[in-house]
Amino acid sequence: MASCGLFMATYRISCLLWFFVVLVDGALGHSLFACEPIILRMCQDLPYNSTFMPNLLNHYDQQTAALAMEPFHPMVNLECSKDFRPFLCALYAPVCTEYGRVTLPCRRLCQRAYHGCHELMDVFGVSWPEEMECSR
Repeated sequence: MASCGLFMATYRISCLLWFFVVLVDGALGHSLFACEPIILRMCQDLPYNSTFMPNLLNHYDQQTAALAMEPFHPMVNLECSKDFRPFLCALYAPVCTEYGRVTLPCRRLCQRAYHGCHELMDVFGVSWPEEMECSR
C-alpha cells in the first residue's frame, strides 16, 4: 500500500511540473528549441534562414532583437567590415540547429568585425557592447 501512495505522490508532482512547463512556455510565446523563420531584415540573406529565441543576448522575440540591432544599421549600411553583419546576426538571430544546440560566433569573426567597425562606431556614438566582447 505504501508503494501506491508513493506512486500517487510522484504522479501528482509530475502533473504539476508538466503544468508549469506548459504555463511558462505559453507565457513566453516560444516552444523550447523550436526553430522559427528569420524576420530580421538585416539577417534575411544569410546562408541560413531559421533562428531560435531567446537568442544569445536573451531577447525573447525577433522584434526585441531588431530594436536592439538598430544602432548598428549605419555600420552595416556603410559596410565597415564584411564580417560585421554575419557577426551581428550570429548573436541576434543565431542559426537554429538540430536539438537546439547553441553555436557561438567564433572569436576570429568577432575580432574581424570589431577591427573593421569600432572606429566607425565611435563616429556614430555607438560603443562596442560588453556582451559582444571577443574574449567571451
